[in-house]
Amino acid sequence: MSEFEVVSAPDLILYEVANALTRAVRRKDITADFARTANDFAKGLVPTESGANEISRAFELSIQLVHPCADCVFLAFAERRGARLATCDAHFARKLSGTSFARLIHLIEP
Repeated sequence: MSEFEVVSAPDLILYEVANALTRAVRRKDITADFARTANDFAKGLVPTESGANEISRAFELSIQLVHPCADCVFLAFAERRGARLATCDAHFARKLSGTSFARLIHLIEP
């Protein structure tokens, strides 16, 4: 991705971040106070838009790709905008390689 690309995400990302942080608290990987601070920080990190318009397409993609619907919301969001989906999910990226969706995926490797 270039430094000049516009970044946005469906509002589902806020749930995904909150879920990851609360899971880390339950596992005692981080404190609840740290999770609260990180969650507040994450809210302003990426502009979000409603993902409601993506649900029907995500549902169909989930069936077609045999993949969780939540991930497919992000794919549908990118598809509708002709944008790329930046992800750390190597499994999802591999699943999409060789498909018409491969051009939409940008795998971020640690």
